[in-house]
Amino acid sequence: MSEKTVHTIPLRDAWKGSRLRRAKSAMRILREYALRHTGAKRVKISESISKMVWARGIQNPPRRIRVEIVQEDEETVSLRLEGEKEEEEE
Repeated sequence: MSEKTVHTIPLRDAWKGSRLRRAKSAMRILREYALRHTGAKRVKISESISKMVWARGIQNPPRRIRVEIVQEDEETVSLRLEGEKEEEEE
């Protein structure tokens, strides 16, 4: 059974680095946050989160993002936007 929690993840630390690395840094922050708060070994980030972070370009990612963290099994969690429908397995 999958466990779901909603988190607001601050991405402000991405703004401390180079302008040309902010979106990539924001994606790294999302992954590290999920690892730290769930104890999982693998993190899957949904395509919609990636599109949201990169929507305004590499220099201007959002300051914070609200995501749903779903524990798939002991070693894997997935991140998706809050309210996003579950993706069906192919």
